[in-house]
Amino acid sequence: TVIDVGSGEGYLSEVLQKDFNFEVVGIDERSEYTEGAQRRSHFIHKEITAKNLKSPQAEQHKNKQKEGVRHVVACITLQMDPNIFSSLVWPSIPPLPSVLVGLHTCGILANAMLQLFVSSTNINAIVDVGCCYYRKNPDADYEMMSKASSHLKLILKPSALKLAC
Repeated sequence: TVIDVGSGEGYLSEVLQKDFNFEVVGIDERSEYTEGAQRRSHFIHKEITAKNLKSPQAEQHKNKQKEGVRHVVACITLQMDPNIFSSLVWPSIPPLPSVLVGLHTCGILANAMLQLFVSSTNINAIVDVGCCYYRKNPDADYEMMSKASSHLKLILKPSALKLAC
């Protein structure tokens, strides 16, 4: 299972599911984004189905294609219990081995993903392309800069952090 954290309107989720046939769960805290992703996914599915019906390989493709992306509305936080996260992703089955992915994980979302990765036994890998580090909460429990580099007394101003976007 691929878990797209901060999936927004589901573009990455859709590519991972349609082009690579992964089972994908998209999680975003804004219902308007997940609703938009579901509408677009339904429209794309109808288009693909119509094209495939004209193809001699239609039945073979239909049998290989997994169900669409499952979208979940939830706010992922630094304090999120891994068991609660698992119940969101797999509400009716035991947790499956998974990969967390995030594209443009703004603010502390990248930190929360890392926290889930290290505290969950079923998440085997993480792929994160973060951004918007200038939006992170300066009072957060988990800082982006490691304690190992704290002796450098490196201070990044908001303008430097905005370069990551």
